[in-house]
Amino acid sequence: MSADRKSRFNYKHFIPLLVIIPAFVLIAWKLILPIFTDKGEETPMPFTIQTGTTDSVEGNSANAGADYNIRVGLSQGQAQNQTPVPIPRATYEPLTAQEIETIFARLPVLPVSTGEQTEFSYPVELLPPPRPGKTVQDQF
Repeated sequence: MSADRKSRFNYKHFIPLLVIIPAFVLIAWKLILPIFTDKGEETPMPFTIQTGTTDSVEGNSANAGADYNIRVGLSQGQAQNQTPVPIPRATYEPLTAQEIETIFARLPVLPVSTGEQTEFSYPVELLPPPRPGKTVQDQF
């Protein structure tokens, strides 16, 4: 080994690393950490249920001790046999020619400009007809 060999470690490189690494860790902490933590607000939402009875909430033993108690019950359903009732068709009378003319008379007259009228322009190059391909016999 040579005694005049240069060291790879240099204090000039060490100081920027002391700044860059903590900055990277701080940015990663601010960007990635909120993804994994739930910071949703947990503000209770007060509401009143109108049941039509005059009992107070304090006197009801089922709701005692719970601010917002919701109970959901499920049971076996049963089919309901109902025959559909057809809706009768509306009756109408066709408009007469005079009534049609009075409707069109109320519309404003559209301006007709001969300069805007042009012949139908076909495309410069027509597409060739499609080629027959392979017929697939398998079921989809």
